[in-house]
Amino acid sequence: MANLKVQKIVNKLKTFFTNHGEKVAVGFGATLFVVGAASAILKPTISVTPEQIKTSADSAKKNIDQPQAEADIVEALANDGIKDLSFADSVAKAETEKIDINELKLKHKWVTMEPGAGLIRDQPVLVAINDVIAVAGRGGSKLFAVDDKGNRIPDDGTDDEKDPKEKTKSGRKGGGMGMGMGGDQAKPSAREKQEEAAKLKRDQDALSKALVGKVDPAQEASKKKAREEAKKKAAEESGTAVAETTGDQQQGPFKEKLKSLRWATITGLVDHGVLRNNYAKALRLDPKSANPNYKSVELQRQTLQSDGSWTDWQAIDEVKNNLVLDNVTEVEEELVPQENVLETITHSLPFLLNGAFGGVHVASLVPKEKREIPKPDPKTQGGMGGMAGMGGGRGMSMGGRGGSGMTGGMAGGMAGGGMAGMGMGAMSGGGKGGGDDYAGFMFGGGTGSAEEGDFPKSEADEVMVRAFDFTVDPDSSYRYRARIVVNNPNYKRDDVNPGVDIESQFLVGTWSQTTNPVYVPSDIAPYAIAKTPPKNASDPGYNVTFQVSSFNPDDGITVVRDFIAGPGDIIGEPTSTQIPASDGSGAKPKTIDFTSRQIVLATSGGRESLAPLGGNGSIMMPAMAFVMKPDGSIVIRNESKDANDPDLDFVKRVYQEELKKSDTKREKGAMNGMGYGEMGGGMGGR
Repeated sequence: MANLKVQKIVNKLKTFFTNHGEKVAVGFGATLFVVGAASAILKPTISVTPEQIKTSADSAKKNIDQPQAEADIVEALANDGIKDLSFADSVAKAETEKIDINELKLKHKWVTMEPGAGLIRDQPVLVAINDVIAVAGRGGSKLFAVDDKGNRIPDDGTDDEKDPKEKTKSGRKGGGMGMGMGGDQAKPSAREKQEEAAKLKRDQDALSKALVGKVDPAQEASKKKAREEAKKKAAEESGTAVAETTGDQQQGPFKEKLKSLRWATITGLVDHGVLRNNYAKALRLDPKSANPNYKSVELQRQTLQSDGSWTDWQAIDEVKNNLVLDNVTEVEEELVPQENVLETITHSLPFLLNGAFGGVHVASLVPKEKREIPKPDPKTQGGMGGMAGMGGGRGMSMGGRGGSGMTGGMAGGMAGGGMAGMGMGAMSGGGKGGGDDYAGFMFGGGTGSAEEGDFPKSEADEVMVRAFDFTVDPDSSYRYRARIVVNNPNYKRDDVNPGVDIESQFLVGTWSQTTNPVYVPSDIAPYAIAKTPPKNASDPGYNVTFQVSSFNPDDGITVVRDFIAGPGDIIGEPTSTQIPASDGSGAKPKTIDFTSRQIVLATSGGRESLAPLGGNGSIMMPAMAFVMKPDGSIVIRNESKDANDPDLDFVKRVYQEELKKSDTKREKGAMNGMGYGEMGGGMGGR
């Protein structure tokens, strides 16, 4: 509490200033005025007479009018560092020199201003790829054979993979049935057959394109050139030599070879509608004519290390990746509508002769009718021939790929065996004829204004992104990020705002979020499925039932068998197994090596008694196996995880489906339904 005396003094001061404050302020101001006025009166005045001013002016005029010698002026200028520029001599010299009128020409011709011209352009804001998902897979597909330099190997009519004895028996020099029935008429060679088939395919492609409109040769050449430039740039960055294959340097037909493939697929969505609006605002365009010119999708990945950490982000090897993408002989059908697919950011699906794709389509974009595979109607089938025809037609109805609509449909139907098959193939194939070239022509690469250019376009709000990484290694885990790369719409332009990038030919978007980790299984991978019941009372019950998947690196076939192993045993062994066929020749038994080279150290699980816990009865515990891998690392195989592993489930379903269809030649679209359940990214996501 404050002192009472001090408080009284403060209160009196407040009262005084409240009642007399304005009087004090007026008095203080009046005092200042009086002091200032007195100082002004007492200060002496300036003593300057008119005579003094006149004298100073006359002196200044005399100095100005006084003449000065030119030599003195030049000397003064020289002393001050000012040199003689000899301007008169320069003018005289210029009069004798010729002037190049080309230097005075305008940089741009006089043109009629287009709508929106003259508006200063900005740099469009790119968007990130959304909902990125990574999925691993394996299979086999036919690719064009290439040499060490990446050049395709011409087909000389010989088959390097055949046994020389078989060539003698079935070659052109053999007699037998061919000579007896055909006389001296020689059979066409393999090369002649392939040339004829290649010519037929070219004719069919040309026909299908002619049905929808003329083909732009410049556009086709531009696509090839862009692909070669990308390949060359990737080779330069990696320091790897790459062969030049542009133009007519290589002429087909080329050798084809069935090759196994391992891959990771990265899918996602681009908000195409938002990006078009960004382009329209930045480039001062009508939103209808604002079309991003996508160049590619850039991928980076991290690899999981043995200590559980991830490596730094690294770009995938584009040269090795393109050895697959550039040499695919046939492509699989797309389930996503073509308006949501732009070829520059959506890698085509290689047509798999062995295995199946999972997670390669964005489920939200797939129409409902393509998610459900219709069952054959017995009323429309004509016995066994009708059923076979339906099988052939099914492959064409979903894709109608290869050849023109009618030709591809009839071929699919006849391959199926029967008029019913031809009906299905022809009717459905007609709408989808021409394969991917047809789709690309209709929805990409169309002509437009000079601003738009010739490149794939879409009016859809969302477009799918799909990129493959064919450089993955077995028994490895990866995670990815992706971003779009577009051609710079302001490249080399001068009607842009300050700071806009006009030097870079390409612009890159922001990186997407990191994908889920994806695991590429070992070529021979064991999974603990259940604890093996004891054979008799003396059996300690240490064994575990494993399912072993074996991937053949030669043809891409994956088969699955059960094996029983206990502590000290190596999981798997060579066993005769039914191998599916894609050529319709039927499944055949073959000895497959399932030896995983992994040793069981200890096991647990199975039926456990509750007596130690004071209870009655028993409980079933999931099987667990402690396994040592070839590199000495220890892993735990757990039934609770392995029995529900999406990779194993997918491989088993594909294997069983391939066995069922081994009596029928595989057609495009036949295995698309296998991977639909994983299109949301369930398979491979951990």
